[in-house]
Amino acid sequence: SEFVKFAFLCTFAKHLDTVRDRINKPKTLLFLLIHAGAISGLILLSGDLGVALVYCGLAVIMLFCAGISFFYMLGGIAFVFVAIPYVWPHLNSYQQNRIIFGFTPEADPQGYGFQALLGQKCVANGGFFGQGLNGGEYYKNLFACENDFAFSSLCEKFGMLGGLIVIATLAVLVVRIFMIAKSARKDSGSFLCIGVAAAITVQAIENIGMSLAMLPVVGITLPFISYGGSSTLAMYIMIGMVHSVHAHKVKYFFEREET
Repeated sequence: SEFVKFAFLCTFAKHLDTVRDRINKPKTLLFLLIHAGAISGLILLSGDLGVALVYCGLAVIMLFCAGISFFYMLGGIAFVFVAIPYVWPHLNSYQQNRIIFGFTPEADPQGYGFQALLGQKCVANGGFFGQGLNGGEYYKNLFACENDFAFSSLCEKFGMLGGLIVIATLAVLVVRIFMIAKSARKDSGSFLCIGVAAAITVQAIENIGMSLAMLPVVGITLPFISYGGSSTLAMYIMIGMVHSVHAHKVKYFFEREET
């Protein structure tokens, strides 16, 4: 699912570039939804709810930036609410419990809510400046403290200050990618950069949210921070694609000067 992510970004960006002039036509939008839904649906069927949500999030952001009508967005939100009662029974019981107790972890503090509440304690125990690189106690009992809950571990060791530095760094990176998207030579490159920025944003929000016990624990890594070979490699490949878009933009200006 991680390596399909940048392949999906390439194909979806090209699809948006091809149909941008008629993106608000029902038939065009239908094919775009099939394109995005096929990948997200297969990942959801495999049981990886977290990554499926990332795919949905970046597809929505890319569609919005491509100029989809606001009325379609409202219709999509309404469709989600209508579809929930039909989709819910087909989720596995553990996925349902993750969602239910993800928003109310205190309702099951020794079960499904234990992980989220412990991650929250890590953040609180760090205070503003943290317990130090070798300090902290709660993270030792925190499952997946090096990947899914890396933000909780980081905050316990480096405090709120360390957490804010990470958030600010990711925010600067996202803004920079959007700037590259704005100056891209082709619309497909622009959409590709928007997709990468959206993937970083959605993953960061999900990961930090579940570390603070505000969102369900769905198994999402924090970009460039969490341990994990496939996730980290996929993220660096996507950043490499952004560099490629920027490099071709610079080359284009050199060619114009020579002409």
